[in-house]
Amino acid sequence: MNECRAHHTTRDAETTDVAPIGAAALATLPVREGSAAALQPYYEPYFVAVLWERRTRCDSLWRSLKGDVVAILPTVQGATPYDRLYWTGYALGSAPVNVNMRVLARAVDHNGVPLGNGWRPVGQATIQTPPQRWFRVEIPEGHWDEYRIEVRSATPRLVYSRVIASQGYWKE
Repeated sequence: MNECRAHHTTRDAETTDVAPIGAAALATLPVREGSAAALQPYYEPYFVAVLWERRTRCDSLWRSLKGDVVAILPTVQGATPYDRLYWTGYALGSAPVNVNMRVLARAVDHNGVPLGNGWRPVGQATIQTPPQRWFRVEIPEGHWDEYRIEVRSATPRLVYSRVIASQGYWKE
């Protein structure tokens, strides 16, 4: 399992802040620039796809980004070709963002039936940003068939979310 780190920026693209996200007993995930296009120098060839985009309801329950609490349902499917996923978003309002998240992954057969014992924990984090700031969490453990990204917050709120996947060759 890994520690997810978030990247958040102000509306002014010239100012960026990098904020580490705390998690227990997890290794470090790297933080990159705020937009997927900024990653292009690291990939050749390079491809980015938006896998999911919508508002996410955060409350005291662990919910998928899609809003369901049914643990067998994935947030995104068909993610095998991608080597990294990114969850990016922001919350409107004057209150700071304080959202817990966790990422689960699994392999499925050609009929969509999960292989093995189901979901494998990939990482977890607490996203804390000032009001109206974008955040970005990088999930570099790619090539799983399905991911379930779950969120919860002590203060109910809506977060505008996008899950992006990248495909290419990492040069680090």
